[in-house]
Amino acid sequence: MGLLHVVIRRRWVTLGSAGAVVAVAAVLFPFVGTDYFPAVDAGQMALHVRAAPGTRIEQAEKLFQQVEDAIREVVPPKELGTIIDNIGLPASNYNFAFGNGTFIAYYDGQILITFAESHGPTRDYQKRLRAVLHQRFADSVFYFEPADMITQILDFGVPSQIDVQVSGRHAAKDLQVAQSIAVKLRMVRGAVDIHIQQITNAPEFFVKVDRQRASSA
Repeated sequence: MGLLHVVIRRRWVTLGSAGAVVAVAAVLFPFVGTDYFPAVDAGQMALHVRAAPGTRIEQAEKLFQQVEDAIREVVPPKELGTIIDNIGLPASNYNFAFGNGTFIAYYDGQILITFAESHGPTRDYQKRLRAVLHQRFADSVFYFEPADMITQILDFGVPSQIDVQVSGRHAAKDLQVAQSIAVKLRMVRGAVDIHIQQITNAPEFFVKVDRQRASSA
């Protein structure tokens, strides 16, 4: 009777029968998933919410309240702990040193959700919320950020497990490349919350100043 070591999600399991291993593996293989990073259920969720570019902060506050209502519909009340909203840019630039740099506008924010001690799988709630929020608020951007310390450390402070950066001398062409990469990534099985971080369609206006008249004012 030989010994066989089998790796399942980076854990070593010693089994006594090679035939038994093959039989068990054949049964369990369809249920074995893969993760880019190990999944950690810390009983928390960090949901980033970005309203449509140009949204006033008071309107963004209403959107956040509606998102909170949707969260309470998905998560049973007995499993829900606290919900905290952080909306807009911090009052002092000093506070940027303690964030991940994802807050870039006054219609941008984050909802921190904590669960009770006894709760369902966090990933299941994230999956359901993605479907609900994208359906109800199609003009807004939603993505989950790492809420537990382990994933934040593994991410090296980046707000996602995979971070693709495109740099070049031509902003328009760089944006086209980024958009094409995003389209291809959305076709990858298991990839979620794919978005372009930069806001490229914010409303803006240009002013041509009459310098002579302005200097005499």
